[in-house]
Amino acid sequence: MVQELEREEAPALCSDCNRDLGVDPTLFYEATSGARLCWDCAIRRGGTFDAKQDRWVIMPDISDLPDERRPHL
Repeated sequence: MVQELEREEAPALCSDCNRDLGVDPTLFYEATSGARLCWDCAIRRGGTFDAKQDRWVIMPDISDLPDERRPHL
């Protein structure tokens, strides 16, 4: 009998405060492919979420977060 091993994934953490986002993964802002912000940090960084439209109408400031798409100096 062959048994598949489940791959243990690293917990998703807020890129700002390191809060575990696994508790409620719907309440975060996907800043870049490698960076996420918890709800509180996204709001603190100026983000505004419209619940009726189910979207961020003002994006949080993520200018200081690393982005895998651009090289780091």
